[in-house]
Amino acid sequence: MLPETFGGLGLPDFVLTCFVSKVFFMQCNWGFADATEYLMTHAYEAFLTEVGLYGNIFSLKFKLLGILATDGTWFKHFWLISWHLKIRVELHKKYHLQPVWDGDKSIMTTFVEAGYGDSQLRQLNTVQKFKNMIHLSDLVVCDGNSLDGQVLTDKRECSRLHTFPVEFPTRADFKLWYKAIRIIMLSGLRLPTSLRKFLITTYRPMEWYTNKDCSVLACRRTRGTTGHWYDMYNIDPSTPCTRHVSQFVWSWTAWTGPTQTSYASIQKIDQKRITLHSTATMPIIVPIETDFWTVLHSFENQSLWENFVCDGDGSWIHQGMQRGLLTIVHDGSYMKDLNKNVCSAGFMIFCSHIKCQAKGAVTEWSENTDNYRAEKLCGVLIQLILWAASQTPNSVYEPVEIECDNQGVVTHGNTPMRALQVKQQHADILRSFKQLVMENTFHSGFKWVASHQDNTKKWKYLTLKERVNVLVDDLAKKALIEAVASRKYTDNRFPFENLRVVIEGKKVTGPLQLSFEHFWGYKVAQELFDNRRVVNKEDFHLVHWAGLEQAMGSFPKMYMVWLTKHTAECCGTNKQMQYWDPTVKHVCPSCGQRDEPMTHITRCRDKGRKETLRQSVEELVDWMMDCSDPDLVDIVEEYLLAQDSKLMIDCVHQGDSKLHHLAFSQDQLGWDSLLEGRVCSLFIEQAKDYLKAVGST
Repeated sequence: MLPETFGGLGLPDFVLTCFVSKVFFMQCNWGFADATEYLMTHAYEAFLTEVGLYGNIFSLKFKLLGILATDGTWFKHFWLISWHLKIRVELHKKYHLQPVWDGDKSIMTTFVEAGYGDSQLRQLNTVQKFKNMIHLSDLVVCDGNSLDGQVLTDKRECSRLHTFPVEFPTRADFKLWYKAIRIIMLSGLRLPTSLRKFLITTYRPMEWYTNKDCSVLACRRTRGTTGHWYDMYNIDPSTPCTRHVSQFVWSWTAWTGPTQTSYASIQKIDQKRITLHSTATMPIIVPIETDFWTVLHSFENQSLWENFVCDGDGSWIHQGMQRGLLTIVHDGSYMKDLNKNVCSAGFMIFCSHIKCQAKGAVTEWSENTDNYRAEKLCGVLIQLILWAASQTPNSVYEPVEIECDNQGVVTHGNTPMRALQVKQQHADILRSFKQLVMENTFHSGFKWVASHQDNTKKWKYLTLKERVNVLVDDLAKKALIEAVASRKYTDNRFPFENLRVVIEGKKVTGPLQLSFEHFWGYKVAQELFDNRRVVNKEDFHLVHWAGLEQAMGSFPKMYMVWLTKHTAECCGTNKQMQYWDPTVKHVCPSCGQRDEPMTHITRCRDKGRKETLRQSVEELVDWMMDCSDPDLVDIVEEYLLAQDSKLMIDCVHQGDSKLHHLAFSQDQLGWDSLLEGRVCSLFIEQAKDYLKAVGST
C-alpha cells in the first residue's frame, strides 16, 4: 500500500479511495438544493439525533463514541474512516447541535465524563432517545439547576424539532439510566454548575408561562396540531404568600394567554392549585446588524480584508445595489515562474453616481493553484462584500452585474444551484462561490469582459469596465509580487463555508486523491520505516521525498519493484533464496561471508564488488561535478567508498558550516538511505546555493 513517493509499489489503498469518494460526494452535493442534498441532510440530521453530541462529530473520538451510531449507516462509516485516516471533515456550525442554555452540553458527553462507555453508553443512549432528550438542560427545570421529576420516570417526552428513532428500553436500561442521572447530579438532585439563561428557543414543548411580575401563570393546552387554549392561574388570596413560595389557583380558560416573558416550572398541589417553582426568561432575539463595516468585521478570517479599502462608511454600496448603479469587475493573477503555488485576486466596486469606490486584493498560497483559482477567489470576495452591504431587512435590490474575463467563473456564477462535477478542480473555493451566490438576497449576473484591452487601445478609448479591468489586473499582479517577496499570504478559510477538509490543521485545497494519498502515505511510511529501523520517525522529515518521487516516476516499473523489494529486505540474496530452495547455501557468493543479509550487498569487501562500487561512485562524481560544490563532491566520494565504515561528518575536512550541517543530517538518515535514494533535503539546498553563486541557471 506504500505510495511510490516513499519507495513503495503504489498499490491502491481501498479504504483511502473509498473515503476520497465519500468526501467528494459531499463536496459535490452538500448545500446544493436538489434531491440528493435533501436526502443527505435528512440522513445527517437523523445521525445527529441518534448520537446526541455537540460540535463537529467527525472530529470526535470514534473509538469512544462511535458505539452511539447504528452500524452500517453511511455517516457512521464516514466517521470511522475519517478517524482512522486522521483526516477531518468540518461542517459549518449551523449543522451542529446548538446549546439551548448558556453552559449547556450534551447528555452523552456528561455520561462519558462520568466514566460511562461501551455497552453502558449504548444503554443510556437508548433511554435518551426514548425520552426524546439531547441536552443537559432537558434534565432540569427553569431554574437551570434542579432535576425535572419526569426524568426519573419511563414517560416519553416530546420534541418540536427532532424526530427521534423508536426505542424500547429494557428494565435494565431504565435502571442504569436512573443510576447514571443520580451520579451526574449532586445530592439533592441538582447540577454541579447551574445553567444560566436560554440562548435559543427550546425544542421541547413548554406548557407553563408567566408574565413579567409573575402575577399570572398560564398553562398552554393543545388540541390536535393547530388548536390550543390557556388555563389561567392567579395568586390564591386565601393562602398566605411566603418570600419564596406563592400558591396559584385556576381562575379561567382563555383562547389567548398573557404577555409571555418567561417560561415557568410549577409543582402541583391538586387539580386546581399549584405553586411556582422557578422561571426562566425567554431568549431575546438579537437584532440583525446592518452596518457594512460591522458586518464585514464579523466574518471569519479577517486576513481577507487587510488590503481592502472603501470610501466612506460603505453604505453607498447598499444604495448602489438598490438602484443598479454599481460597476463591479475582478481579475486574477498567476505567475508560475515567480511561484507556482501562489495566485492573487484583485477587485473593484465603483458607483458611477457618487463616484465612490471600494477595492482590494488578496494573495493565497495553495498546493494546487492556477489562474482559474485566482478568478474564483475574486468571485468569493465580491460576494462577501455584497453580503455585508445587503443586510438591511426588506430591502429590494436590482440585479447585480459582475464582470470578469474568465468564462468558467461566468458559467458557474450563473448556475449556482448546479452541483459540482466529478474531478472538479478547486472544489473547495468553487463550493464557497456557488453557495454565496445562492444564499445572497440579491441576484448576481455574471458577464465576460475582454482583458488587457490597454494593449490594443489607447486609454481614452477604453470603456469604463475595460478600464476597471486593467486596474484590478494591476492590483492583483502587484499583490502577488509583494506577497511572494514578503512570504505573507492570506488564510484560505472562507466565511460561511459549509464544508472543509482539514489535514493536520491545514485546509485541503488541492485534489482530494493526491492530498489524501500523500498525507496517509507519509504516515504509513514513517511508521513502517521506524518499525524496521530504516529511518527514525524523528528524522523522517529530513528526506527529500519529492525528489525520490520524481526519480521513481522516471524508472521502469520492474526497477521500481526491485527497489521496493530491496528496501523491504526481500531481494534475491542467498538468505532469501534459501527459503525457496533449501539446497542454496546461506553465504555470500562473492566473499563467502555467512548469513548474507540485504545490507551486505553494498558492504561486501570482495575485490570485484569493491571495483563495481568504485566505478559507480566515479559516474556519480562526474555528474555531481557539473552541479555541486567541489567540497561536497569530495565528501560524498569518500563517504561512499568507505562502505559505511565512517560517518559523513568524518569526511568533512574543510568547507563552511552548511556542509557540516548537511553531513550531520545525512548521518541521521544513515548510509543505506543515501544509496537507496533517501537523500537529505539539504543536498538540494546546497546545490541551489552553489548554482546561484556560480551564476548557473
